[in-house]
Amino acid sequence: KDPQGYFYKTVEYFTKQRLEEKRIAKETGDRYYKDLEQSKKILINSCYGFMGAPGLNFNSPANAASITMYGREILQKCIDWSNSKGYALVNADTDSISFTTGKDISEEERKLILKEINSMYPEMIRFEDDGYYKTVCVVKAKNYALWDGKKLKVKGSALKATMKEKALKEFNTRLLNSFLKIPPKEDAIVEDAVDIYNSYVFEITNMSSIDRWCKKVTVTESVMDPKRTNEQKILDAIKDKGYSLGDKIYVYFDTNRVVKLANEWNQDHDVDSMLSKLYENLETFAPILDISMFPNYKLKKNKTALKELVLRMATNV
Repeated sequence: KDPQGYFYKTVEYFTKQRLEEKRIAKETGDRYYKDLEQSKKILINSCYGFMGAPGLNFNSPANAASITMYGREILQKCIDWSNSKGYALVNADTDSISFTTGKDISEEERKLILKEINSMYPEMIRFEDDGYYKTVCVVKAKNYALWDGKKLKVKGSALKATMKEKALKEFNTRLLNSFLKIPPKEDAIVEDAVDIYNSYVFEITNMSSIDRWCKKVTVTESVMDPKRTNEQKILDAIKDKGYSLGDKIYVYFDTNRVVKLANEWNQDHDVDSMLSKLYENLETFAPILDISMFPNYKLKKNKTALKELVLRMATNV
């Protein structure tokens, strides 16, 4: 399909360019070079996806499979190395490994460890030190949180959830802080996960503002010319109100499941819908959390318990 190897040469060129720009970005802290190398990363990854996609004239499933196989071999070699050292494996991803030596190590020791790891690989394969953390919380594949004693670093779409409502993003962070034993402020005690959950249940049932629970939506072409029910509901909410393509709006569901704008809120939000969203968000942590401790208050069987919880928390407030 490509007898002159142009595809290979293209990927090789952009890979070398990316590694050089990545080096410059690390040395200078210049965002320009960071953006350059990230754009090339997308291109290189797309080349891999192109090879594995069916039905394309110049694809190469065999080569795509060999890349996957080689990637596994690279990672497995590092895992085997850590096991041979007696280190405890914390997490392994498609392109990274985390482990603990079981004791504090100095920066110099970290450099020696990295040098030893990279000595096992050819020149173009290089592991990098991505940080040294006091505690790590792995929720599920590709979703984890890292705490270095000063800053919380969150990885993975399920945990970062940039499109979620502000309150739910905050809920995720507070739960992670609880798991990692991070107090909300200096000299405070670490929050209990059940107490965190209950506080959001109480907020939903005693709302003073809808702002934290609104969903941010962009007015796209599909909204202006809807083909699906959800898009039609958004169009109905903004119709004749002066909104244009590209505008950002904040919406919520009322008790009739009608989409309304945030500035139209009148204590008419759908409580059950929000309780359900909160519980679904909680289920993200099911691999590391006993979900049975957290009732789904949307369910009829839990409504009495909900009333008791709200009354108890209102009394405490």
